[in-house]
Amino acid sequence: MKFDDVFKSIGEFGAYQKRAYALLVLTAIPVGIHFLAQVFLAAETDHWCTNAVIDAFNCTEYGLSENGCKNLTNSLIVKDNTETNEQERHCKSYQFESEDDVFDNTSWPVVDCTTGWKYDTSQYHSTIIQEWNLVCKDSHKPATAASVMFGGVLLGSILCGTFADHIGRKKVLFICLSLATLTGSLASFSPNFWFYCLMRFCIGAACMGTYLMAFVISTEIVGPKPRTFTGITIEMFFAIGYMLLALLSYLIRSWRNLQLVSSVPILLTFIIFPFVPESPRWLITQKRYKEATDILKKMAEGNGRELPSEFSDPDELEKTMMKSEEEGDMKRHTIVDLFRTPNLRKKSLNLFYNWMVNSLVYYGLSLGTSNMGVNDYLAMFVSGAVELPAVVFCLLTASRFGRGRTISFVMIVGGLACFATVFLEKGPALMSVAMIGKFCITASFAIIYIFAAEQFPTPVRGVGIGCCSVAARIGGIMAPQILYFGSLWKPLPYVVFSVMSVSAGVLVLLLPETLNVQLPESIEDGETFGKNNSSTLKCWKRNREVDEKATEDALNTTYKPADGVI
Repeated sequence: MKFDDVFKSIGEFGAYQKRAYALLVLTAIPVGIHFLAQVFLAAETDHWCTNAVIDAFNCTEYGLSENGCKNLTNSLIVKDNTETNEQERHCKSYQFESEDDVFDNTSWPVVDCTTGWKYDTSQYHSTIIQEWNLVCKDSHKPATAASVMFGGVLLGSILCGTFADHIGRKKVLFICLSLATLTGSLASFSPNFWFYCLMRFCIGAACMGTYLMAFVISTEIVGPKPRTFTGITIEMFFAIGYMLLALLSYLIRSWRNLQLVSSVPILLTFIIFPFVPESPRWLITQKRYKEATDILKKMAEGNGRELPSEFSDPDELEKTMMKSEEEGDMKRHTIVDLFRTPNLRKKSLNLFYNWMVNSLVYYGLSLGTSNMGVNDYLAMFVSGAVELPAVVFCLLTASRFGRGRTISFVMIVGGLACFATVFLEKGPALMSVAMIGKFCITASFAIIYIFAAEQFPTPVRGVGIGCCSVAARIGGIMAPQILYFGSLWKPLPYVVFSVMSVSAGVLVLLLPETLNVQLPESIEDGETFGKNNSSTLKCWKRNREVDEKATEDALNTTYKPADGVI
């Protein structure tokens, strides 16, 4: 008897699990806020060089009216180079020896800014760019800060999974929530740019740990059938955080206050601590059978069901689990097993690339919402809102038309939408087309987790998904840098997103379709799976029962504690 058999008796997704799940998904909201807060914390605003002579110029002394003074001042700001489209006024100024030079309209020397900048604060009262002058030669630093944050996400995904296997999912969840509150609050008091980067790195690690643990607990306390639903639906609450960020940013125009307000309320999530159970599956792996049976009894009682004797007594539970372990494959597998054989190696590399592209394009479009020529707050809200129907779309289509086909379709359409933006001017049209791309990449990102879990054979499924997750984090680190290269050629980021999205959409068709087929259970099965004309392009068998059972098995092994991803 396997552990999942207990849910047949106590209920796969009863009242107890629904209450716990409803509380767990709330922790995804602050994750969505912090992951994308950089859009407003480092918002770009118009700026120009300060000039001591212009600042000290006394218009009344020269008998100039208010409008005359304004026109004169504007004329003394370096004009952009129309031939090269270089915005010289941002980084260069005229050099005046004295106030008298102001009226000499011959040729003033143009020099680099040396005395600082002035910023347009009509929309954003303060940002990290304004406060630390991250412009001109330092204009790359905001993108660096964003990449550093995603570096923290990468570290968090590795460390938190490891810690969770040793001290428990629940403890790691609330440790991460504490760290997110602490480091998020400290970030709002950053004395300099590099301290800010350090805190954002920690925020990324803590938020990733929070999301990962909420995801794992919510899938380990339910039966096999609801796992696809619980695993995907939590993404909606990430999107709600995304939308809430737009509202908070509209109301709070100072980056320090926004950072603080986004962090301190996380403390409210500690209210749910008594109502969130530890994963009984993890407790069993630690041989803490008494605690596991206590939680299972609460589940059964909350669902109005009766717990079977094999799971209600700690000694009986131990015997049941030991027998199950003896029947299973106890060999430890590593990343090396993914590359030992040619077919499994090709599929692994294909999946790694697809995960990287999904993350790259998703965060590239999300972080680039302020460059679309519409209201920044509206753009951010809409960008989050389109994720809700995208998640519903993937829930409805993945089991009807196939995982690979659906992923390929949305990635190619999304890539074409990104390419279409190259020919559009900033404004509502550009925003609308870009949101088609955002809808598609969100749907793809939601489905590809299931698809990847079904591709890897059972012994290396956890390792394979872990490596895919690392590839996705690398894509997140790359996204801000690709957006920054848009300063060299504005359409460049969207061309990159387009080419990579379409290429990934084509490559995914080379993977075997997993809808309605028996999935690989051994390394040998994984090598032969998809070799003989069973690619997504060619294979579409119809056997609903086989598909549901295979998907359950894939998700079951994926959600087991990781024995070492790398």
